[in-house]
Amino acid sequence: MAFPLSASWFRPLAPLSLGTALLTLTPAVAQDMGQVRATITTLASPDFHGRGYVRQGSQRAATFLRRRFQQLGLRTFTPRYAQPFTLTVNTFPGDFSLRLDGRELLPGVEFIAEPASGAGRVSGPLLPLDSLIFTSEEAGQRFLAQSLHGQIVVLRQRDAERLRTLPDSFAEHLNQAAALITLVPDKLTASLADAQFPQPRLQVLASRWTGPRQQATLAVEAKLERDYPAQNLIGYVQGRVQPDSFLVVTAHYDHLGHMGKKTF
Repeated sequence: MAFPLSASWFRPLAPLSLGTALLTLTPAVAQDMGQVRATITTLASPDFHGRGYVRQGSQRAATFLRRRFQQLGLRTFTPRYAQPFTLTVNTFPGDFSLRLDGRELLPGVEFIAEPASGAGRVSGPLLPLDSLIFTSEEAGQRFLAQSLHGQIVVLRQRDAERLRTLPDSFAEHLNQAAALITLVPDKLTASLADAQFPQPRLQVLASRWTGPRQQATLAVEAKLERDYPAQNLIGYVQGRVQPDSFLVVTAHYDHLGHMGKKTF
């Protein structure tokens, strides 16, 4: 029996995850790989908007899977196979761009938003974070006394992590900057957040940051979705020999969704 698998990672079904589950005791049979590929192709198509939380992508995916459950003749524990819950998630539904000294970077390839990035349109000078703040009290005090108004602060990922070792006043001071850019050494990894910073925060591949940079122009549309309606889908086949025992198969059908109008 073909079962729609669309996610690249798995975890047990839980109230705070979006998942699909099939409970069955039917004998194992070879999968119809043509149907499997067709299902994956459909779920990964632009019509589902990345199966995320912009333009009802996850809801569209759930509707498709619910229809497949019905076609397969699965029984349901709940109305329409659904285990509903809500969550708060930061989304990026619209404008999303970055220019460095006039050169436009490619979203999703050369830069992404931090999961909790705020919204904003910013154009201004770049201010590298002085790494001496981690070892010199004098440098730290000098940083705290410096105005960050209108500045786009640039820091390396290792320093972004080291900021957690400093007093809260340093993180609070960085919140006064117009925007933050973190240089990531290896690869860009997008994720989700249930909160939002007061300004745009981007991650840029360090390999794209060649030579001295002077100016950046960026635009980020970010919207914190509260009480977003989500659901797990649960279907089952009644066991023939032991009706009270189950084999559980679980997989994600949601994903990160859009990061800007064109990238997902």
